[in-house]
Amino acid sequence: MINSQNQKTLLEARCISKYFISPAQKGLFSKRKHRALCNIDIGIEPGEKVGLIGRSGSGKSTLIRCLAKLIEPDNGVIYFKNIDITRMTSGEFRPLRKYMQVLFQNNYSTLNPGMKVGQMLAEAIRLSGHKRVLTKMIEEQMRKVSLPVSLLDRFPKELSGGECRRIGIAIIDLLSPELLLADEPVTALDYVNKCETISLFQKLNREKGTAILFATHDLEAMEGFIQRVIVLFGGVVVEKFPFERLWEVRHPHTLELVRYHGFLKNLFTDKELSSYNKTKDERVIENKDACVFINYCQRYRLSGKPEACRTIQPKLERVDE
Repeated sequence: MINSQNQKTLLEARCISKYFISPAQKGLFSKRKHRALCNIDIGIEPGEKVGLIGRSGSGKSTLIRCLAKLIEPDNGVIYFKNIDITRMTSGEFRPLRKYMQVLFQNNYSTLNPGMKVGQMLAEAIRLSGHKRVLTKMIEEQMRKVSLPVSLLDRFPKELSGGECRRIGIAIIDLLSPELLLADEPVTALDYVNKCETISLFQKLNREKGTAILFATHDLEAMEGFIQRVIVLFGGVVVEKFPFERLWEVRHPHTLELVRYHGFLKNLFTDKELSSYNKTKDERVIENKDACVFINYCQRYRLSGKPEACRTIQPKLERVDE
């Protein structure tokens, strides 16, 4: 195996790209591909809490699936625990799977529909290394996630979305992974369940040292929890920043995400927030070398539609602190 150059990084992905052929384009005479991810670079340190934000269709779920070895990227390389896992088969990756767990957007898909809650927790206890599974161990895990033991005899279909989410976290807590990839983990949850879920993530990170990649379209869900933010648009990373420097963001798409949440609006002027227009330009530009945001960018139109925007995909540049 080829080792990562950064020995301290838990997960490192370089130049990850992924393409799909949409159902309408499949066939003998149509080979056009849809770009889901383009040259993504991402690194996560042990115990770090990283937010991956972008609206629907930005590539968050695809990136999570690539990193979790659920699908294979078309280009790029992925290192986990300094091991190249990019082309590993499921069998080869199995010994490492316990160190990396995934929470899916669908609260029910994380759980085995054919097993009762108690059975799933018992299996997780065995996988964590315990030879004997005691009832009190299972009940203690239910208390940790604030659920009644009466749910132990229920199947996932008999639980609410919030209950399924907490059972999923209880299982992950037992497995004590080094990395948790959470794909929209608070979507469709009410405010109380959202807060409780984030609190459980914080506890997992604090007590087990689990690093977390938290994918969401909701900046507000990250507040007070996430240390660093990566912004995706059209499968491209358009901005990275520490959460405490949120008021210094520069990309018009990040500004739009901020404007969407009124609790942050006072950090920016109306002029800054108006740099984005939700309505696409009438003449859509499809040049693959153009800026990925060009068809949505108010700045592009107000600046006289410069040629550079149509021919060059901007690269990330470090901004002095």
